[in-house]
Amino acid sequence: TVLLNQADSTAILTSAGLASNANTTWLSISQGGVLDQAGNGVIAISESGAMQASQFAAPRVFTQLVNASLDLQSAELVLSFSGVVDPATIKIQGLTVQGSRQSSGGNAYTLVSSTTSSARSYSVIVTLSSLDLFGISVAPNTARSLATSWVVLTASFASDIFGNDIVAVSDGKALQVSYYVPRTLLPALLSFATNMSAASLALTFSDPIDLVS
Repeated sequence: TVLLNQADSTAILTSAGLASNANTTWLSISQGGVLDQAGNGVIAISESGAMQASQFAAPRVFTQLVNASLDLQSAELVLSFSGVVDPATIKIQGLTVQGSRQSSGGNAYTLVSSTTSSARSYSVIVTLSSLDLFGISVAPNTARSLATSWVVLTASFASDIFGNDIVAVSDGKALQVSYYVPRTLLPALLSFATNMSAASLALTFSDPIDLVS
């Protein structure tokens, strides 16, 4: 039995199409890669003639969210998991940002159009879309500070590389982000339109505006 160290285990688990099941688990070995007690080297098995695993056992521990960080300045939400997440299974609508452990008074926003990183990893990088940034910014008392930045996930948000749904993080048991950067970019006027019949002026800005400012 060969026990994999953390570095080798991580390298295997984060390699796309490798060691997810018996059909993606094959072994090659160089001449002399293993020696018997008499010092004789094992017969080589080439990559083209690799041997398939006769048995495959996936981990019995389900993948769960262990950490989150929110950087509104760079529009990124980073989610860290205990296991490797399959990026192809991510459904962004399963992710909610809210202002407290238990949502109340509408202080929650579920993402609808943000994108995520495409590589197998223990971390998922969510790039917040303009629509979702706006939705978070107008949710009452949500993501205004570290104390008002919490994350909720449905089990269907993603699966691990073995096809198991992640462990859900439910409302009432939301995970608080450990790192928070506020959005400090100054709002810019993007366009305006006039309606002289209505004596009105419509201004479009890059960020939500306080109407009583």
